[in-house]
Amino acid sequence: MTVIETKLKPLDTRCVVQIFTPKSDSKIVLTEQTMKEDKESLDEGILIKRGINAFQDILEEKDRPQLGDKVNFVRYAGKKKAVPDNEEYFFRIMQDDDIYAIEEE
Repeated sequence: MTVIETKLKPLDTRCVVQIFTPKSDSKIVLTEQTMKEDKESLDEGILIKRGINAFQDILEEKDRPQLGDKVNFVRYAGKKKAVPDNEEYFFRIMQDDDIYAIEEE
């Protein structure tokens, strides 16, 4: 995934995660049960910025997500911010505790 530069500066315990969503012209109708399951899912993205107090509750620095890490986070966490002139990428500004895991290579 290409990392897009941003001038966003997350405050306190917030993080900025870059998301890639392939463009699709299909229309899908979801049932109520499917929508409930979808809200409980995790998404993935790249951690591109973190606030000064993000992940302070994780005692070991080596265990904290680092910039550039692929992370899993709660779907629909935080607020969505569009990337100008690019419909396939966007940013999510979220609390650090919405990030549940680091995907190790």
